[in-house]
Amino acid sequence: INAEYGEERLDYKSLADDGRATNPRLRHLHEPVSDESIDLYCVLDLEGKEEIIELPALIMTRKCVEVARFHRFVRPTTCKTPTPHAVPFTDALRDLTALFDRVTRGGELKLVVVTCGDWDLKTQIPHQCKISRIPVPRWALRWCNIKHVFNKFTEGKATGMAALLGQTGIPLVGQHHLGADDVVNIAKVLAWLVWRGAPIVATGWRDCADGGVQQLYPE
Repeated sequence: INAEYGEERLDYKSLADDGRATNPRLRHLHEPVSDESIDLYCVLDLEGKEEIIELPALIMTRKCVEVARFHRFVRPTTCKTPTPHAVPFTDALRDLTALFDRVTRGGELKLVVVTCGDWDLKTQIPHQCKISRIPVPRWALRWCNIKHVFNKFTEGKATGMAALLGQTGIPLVGQHHLGADDVVNIAKVLAWLVWRGAPIVATGWRDCADGGVQQLYPE
């Protein structure tokens, strides 16, 4: 995959062993659990409250080799003055969807979005799409909440990215709540889980018909 889509940036398998978990069972690397329905992971971490203001993503293979990275600062609809470093949400979403189409070879490869919480795809993407008067893209209809996977696998109680890093012993890179840095930190936690045999599966999905959300691990 990587040879076709550009220069390799990072192999997250090596970074997955940066941390030292307190539980000895979780210190050793194992071959990833194969999920034939997923070929690529896309770590996504939105920033913004009323509207999305940052849209970053990091895509990697099932064995945690980085394929591509994406970043856009997003101009809120309430801001009518063009800014040099921010684009409308519709443009940012179009570019990200086009990237997904390229790396999945037009849908031949299966991709799941990985988030640190349900908010990004359960709440904020639909909210922003409604504001921007566009449909929710198909790739945003299912997602993997890494906190649910982590807590199920480790029997832990991580409530956010800082807790995930703390409990794995992985040091924070960059600045928390800067999306471009957060996707890197979340990707390292994802690799930590993958290479310890945690099953990475969709934990939330939205019904196309009525928009209702179902969750694998209801809160």
